[in-house]
Amino acid sequence: MNAMNTKVAAFLAMFLTILGPLFAEIQWDPKEQSITLAVNQQQADIQFAFKNNGGQPIAILSAVSSCSCLKLSEIEKDYQPGEEGVLAARYTRTNRAGPQSYKITITTTDTENPTVTLRVNVASTTSYVVTPSSAHWIMGSQAGSKALLFRDIKQAGVRPTAVFSTDPNFTAEIGEPNTDGAYPIVITAISTEKATAGFIYIDVTAEDGTVEKARIVAAVRDPNSQRVIVR
Repeated sequence: MNAMNTKVAAFLAMFLTILGPLFAEIQWDPKEQSITLAVNQQQADIQFAFKNNGGQPIAILSAVSSCSCLKLSEIEKDYQPGEEGVLAARYTRTNRAGPQSYKITITTTDTENPTVTLRVNVASTTSYVVTPSSAHWIMGSQAGSKALLFRDIKQAGVRPTAVFSTDPNFTAEIGEPNTDGAYPIVITAISTEKATAGFIYIDVTAEDGTVEKARIVAAVRDPNSQRVIVR
């Protein structure tokens, strides 16, 4: 390589060294987290660390999870070059069976990578499932009862032994098991005149006598609103 080419190469290397950080994105470490819940564990906390590795301020505009079971900390603000931050997420167990995967979508002012997707993978030792996972009525519709089914999907000998409603508008009772072994959980809405919602807690008893609490939602929904406030 002659002297001219050497000077050009050195100039380009210096130029890229200076220019590179100006366009660097917010770096996330990690971008994917895995959670394994124990039998009686209802929640788990995880963190996603990030840093503005560029030479310009970058604003995080929003952080949105794909499931209401993931509650996120507030990170929406401007981040100066070199500034670090942490997105904290709290996962609350759902009644879905099997492994679950959820997305967290981050939107920023980074022109090169305005959207980043983080992932949360959940494995659970739950041996049962309640389907459907909630009971809903539309405001103004006919009140009455709906039956959900509790199934021991792993044949582990678990069964529902007690139920409790946090909202007096809803009652719940456990029926006799069906021929396939599923237990009906009968939830009754006393009135549908106004929007309201509550938790139905189910005591799930194992063969060794240990008790785990499952939770489902019963709600009368306002057809003009997407919000459901649980009492």
